[in-house]
Amino acid sequence: MNGIVDRYWAFVSGMVKKHRNHNNYEVVNSIGYILTEPHNVVRELYCRVWGYRQEFHYHQLNPSRLSAADKKCVPVLLLHGARSSQGDWLPLAEKLHNEYIGPVYTLNLETDKNKDLQHISDKIEEIRKQYNIPGFKIHVIGHSMGGKYATDLLKISPHTLGKVILMGCGIFTPSEFGNNIDKLYEIQGTRDFAIKGWEQPLTEGHRKEVIEGHVGILFSAEAHEQIVLWLNQHTKQS
Repeated sequence: MNGIVDRYWAFVSGMVKKHRNHNNYEVVNSIGYILTEPHNVVRELYCRVWGYRQEFHYHQLNPSRLSAADKKCVPVLLLHGARSSQGDWLPLAEKLHNEYIGPVYTLNLETDKNKDLQHISDKIEEIRKQYNIPGFKIHVIGHSMGGKYATDLLKISPHTLGKVILMGCGIFTPSEFGNNIDKLYEIQGTRDFAIKGWEQPLTEGHRKEVIEGHVGILFSAEAHEQIVLWLNQHTKQS
């Protein structure tokens, strides 16, 4: 059965790559997702709709007040992919909440790089003011486009970022990040045809592969467990 699934995925992946170009990239990819992981597409759409709610505090997301204990912990900011919403993070947010990691924050992005980077910078500044401590650090997790924004942040203000975890995101060259490459971690789906891998993979311990597609990686229990392991290495503000 697995052999049939693998051959079907390879066939669809090949067709997507053959017919995809700059003008139809998102449309062709979307068709590929529907054909290879329809159950995950339905789950993502359901979560996406919830993410458009004005007040988004499920699983203690986006806290308006922090306790003294909260301020000792490194916060986590979640950045969703293109043309989606913060609702994509509901499964991971539940996991982080259950593992007592956070506080955790999200926001909706517009798929406009300049506007989005400004919104993200404003959000980080808002969180920094909540903490009001010297040496403030924040972890950032990004899926697809959100991962690209996370790497942009790492280049702009590396001193503010703790760990930067990318999900379904590429292509990069390690030399782009200099000494800050040690802050980067990556989770990649082996059935994700939407991206290409790094020219040189991240070092062992900074990279995890899961048997998922571009959408399914958001719901992967294995991916969530790995994220928790990485974040637990640095939970306290130093």
